[in-house]
Amino acid sequence: MKIAYKIFIIICILFNFGCDSQKTVVDKKKVELSSSVNKISSNLSDEIKFKILLNYDKSITDIKIPEIGPLIKGLRIIEPSDKKTKNANRIYLEKIYTLQSDITGTFILPKVIVDYKENNIKKTISTGRIFVEVLAEDEKSDDSLEDIEEIDFIKTIKYQRDYRGFYALFALIILIIILYFLYKKYSQETWEEQDLTAHEWVNEALIEFQSKKYLEQAMYKEFYQSLSYIYRGFLSKRFNTNALESTREELLISLNKVEELKSFTDKLQQFFKEDEMAKFADIYPKVETMKSSIFLLNAIVEKTVLLEESQEQEWEEVDE
Repeated sequence: MKIAYKIFIIICILFNFGCDSQKTVVDKKKVELSSSVNKISSNLSDEIKFKILLNYDKSITDIKIPEIGPLIKGLRIIEPSDKKTKNANRIYLEKIYTLQSDITGTFILPKVIVDYKENNIKKTISTGRIFVEVLAEDEKSDDSLEDIEEIDFIKTIKYQRDYRGFYALFALIILIIILYFLYKKYSQETWEEQDLTAHEWVNEALIEFQSKKYLEQAMYKEFYQSLSYIYRGFLSKRFNTNALESTREELLISLNKVEELKSFTDKLQQFFKEDEMAKFADIYPKVETMKSSIFLLNAIVEKTVLLEESQEQEWEEVDE
């Protein structure tokens, strides 16, 4: 369970790393200029707001919105206004012409051309012309008309994607799958590669277990890990259960169905509970209690070995 939990945490971390996006930094232009009107089609009594916006980096010099009032033909300038704001890095200029017409027709608002210097190099930026339609009071405007000539197309921004995290996550998943199948193969070969009965296998496992002298060295967690594996291996081989991969609850449910183990049910339940407390909480019973777990396994082995031998004799008689 602890290993699975750690693997899950690693997968989550790598997945998060793989999902991290790199912000594509789009350099803001040193100088930006635009012009617009509040309505492209109006009536004689309406006011038209012609707005010019200019914003630029503080490093730009010799720049301003030019006076284009004399270039506006056919429309009266009622009220011009100017506005200037600043922030840490840029300056924003705004000029608005309030216009009105005395006659109907189509009028052209001129281009706005701004000259400036960037690093002592002269440059120019401009807007497109704007077409404005003025109608009589009883006429309706045509919404299909376009107001600005020479509109710049929206630029396509290419995003840089970082797939390294996904590659690492994919590689980790493949590695986990390989390790899982290797574990399955190893755990099966541990007791299936030799033609040993369940009791022959458990006797050899117990001899090796006793040679480790876990209790003498106060290696209590290792004691339970090793003895629990022997318990589960024996129960799996002797009673054909999935003891090695079952949880404690699943294992006890399957063992309750085995008639030969009815008298050991409570003690088995107590042992596997102690096993989990030792593995996951580092809580251990008294040494005498741990020793009794070995005696319990020996008792189960002794009781079931007679049944196994009698079954083998019956099978031999049937074969004859």
